[in-house]
Amino acid sequence: MSKKSDVLEVNIEDRVVTWAKREGFLTPKVKFVEAGYPDRLFISPFGHTIFMEFKRPGEVPTPIQVHRITTLQNRGVPAVWVDSILEGINVLKAALEASSISGTGDSPPIISSSGRPVPRSGIGEDEHGPSDVQDSIV
Repeated sequence: MSKKSDVLEVNIEDRVVTWAKREGFLTPKVKFVEAGYPDRLFISPFGHTIFMEFKRPGEVPTPIQVHRITTLQNRGVPAVWVDSILEGINVLKAALEASSISGTGDSPPIISSSGRPVPRSGIGEDEHGPSDVQDSIV
């Protein structure tokens, strides 16, 4: 029997992606030049998009990841982080339910991770992130 801490981020991501594909989502892995953006983009059969960052159970996003997720949310882009398969699937299920009701493309409500909301950015904050967080280009 595996302990919760033995679960890898990639295992959570793979299982959520497998479920999402069965439900008709497109699931491109995304890579940005700047650090900290979510791992994957999910596009529902109804055209809704959700950016999702995956973490190992009990882990939390880095400060730059929190900033990027918050920035996306502040612009009305659904973006979340999850640390379990069930949590990831539940976010996507909620998007499907909102889609079937609204039928209007990219308009589901922003869904935050259960019990771990991502704090909102302050007004006037530098668009490149908090001063104590630097993008690293290696």
